[in-house]
Amino acid sequence: MNAPARWLAGGGAALVLTIAACGTPGSSSEDDGPARVEGEEITAPVTADEVAELGDVTLRVLADAGEESTLTELIPEYEELYPNVTVEVEYRSYDDIVRTEANTLSGGDPPDLAQGAQGYALDGALVEAGLIRPLDDLAEAYEWFDRYGESTLGEFRWSDDGTRFGTGSIYGISPVVSMVGVYYNKAKLDALGLELPHTFADFEAALATAQAAGEQPIMFGNALKSTGLHIFGVVQGQNVDPAVTRDWISGTDGATFDTPENVATATTIQEWAQQGYFGEGYNGLAEDDAVARFAAGEGVFLIGGTWQMAAIQAGGGDFGFFPMPPGESGLHVASGSLGMGWHVSTESEVVPAAAAFIGLITSDEWAQKLADLGRVPVLAQQIDASEPLFADAVAGSGTILADGGNTYSFDWATGTMMASMGGALQELMDGRLTPQEFVTPIQDDWAAFQAER
Repeated sequence: MNAPARWLAGGGAALVLTIAACGTPGSSSEDDGPARVEGEEITAPVTADEVAELGDVTLRVLADAGEESTLTELIPEYEELYPNVTVEVEYRSYDDIVRTEANTLSGGDPPDLAQGAQGYALDGALVEAGLIRPLDDLAEAYEWFDRYGESTLGEFRWSDDGTRFGTGSIYGISPVVSMVGVYYNKAKLDALGLELPHTFADFEAALATAQAAGEQPIMFGNALKSTGLHIFGVVQGQNVDPAVTRDWISGTDGATFDTPENVATATTIQEWAQQGYFGEGYNGLAEDDAVARFAAGEGVFLIGGTWQMAAIQAGGGDFGFFPMPPGESGLHVASGSLGMGWHVSTESEVVPAAAAFIGLITSDEWAQKLADLGRVPVLAQQIDASEPLFADAVAGSGTILADGGNTYSFDWATGTMMASMGGALQELMDGRLTPQEFVTPIQDDWAAFQAER
């Protein structure tokens, strides 16, 4: 593990968030060294005077819709620090960003800054087409190697032709962690006489107890397919070394999804569905609607990401969060990574302004503001983590990261993996596929993509 620990203090307790990704690809080699930065190179943190030299300019930003509350806070501060810059933001859903961003950046008037999505489906395509600028100079200027840790930056490294993930130049950065874990309704757990589960077997026993008492064990909405991948990730962690999963997602030669361990994972998920643990109609229920129902008091557990915390808090109930308890490996494993990366367009004529924006949102000073907005910051020193659910999310994310249990996201593996794996999971849960029939086409998708790459 090559990463620093950051202490988070609040509520009288010290929480540690350790950025670690044991076995992940990371450093560049001589063959895949940093790309030459076209145009202006950033050699030190950008100053207000340097930005002022641009004259009165507009910084155009394309961001995920989930960033709106963050940027609503950040942009006024940014414009006060750099008064010659006006920031214009367009928000799109995650699905729209993955589907449309390459066309937007290759158009005649691209944004200067754009959030991408790690993996081959989007970021690889942006690098391959030469649409985003390598950020190795920013990494040096803003000391990302010391502040983030080399292994953590691996998910933003690409060969310059966009065909190799995890090695080469750095093309993005994010200030937050996105980790999948288990939310729970404290009142319902108490009413059922249940303690927090410490092992995966304990968790399955809690699901059976909730079902027997007439409660819906897991609130789940899988209409857009992505939440099924989250559930697969936390169950797979009981059977598969997380480094093996990361190797498969990043395209390591010889990796395979068609293994007895993944068949066992699929078997468990199919059994949960057959036992009614997900309730009725989950494949037609949107993720946001399922989260809203959980926040309103339906369901005992919800398997979801730290990005859903604000919506759950808005329900006003008493909720907690924990990493999926481990199986025999003793490791806490889940789909997880840094948040969506910030990229700089190769066509931007206001690179210093774009660099200053990234410098602000990734600063130590902004970590507390991210925390206040319910985001789990990557870099946090003495942040206030006194709100109980937020403190749980920070501690749970730290536990997963300290175990090297963050496996990235399955949809990073190929340009079509979200559709392939998400659709297959829906069929698996409905009983239309056997566990073996589920894993085979997923590996076929991966192998076909790797052959073309």
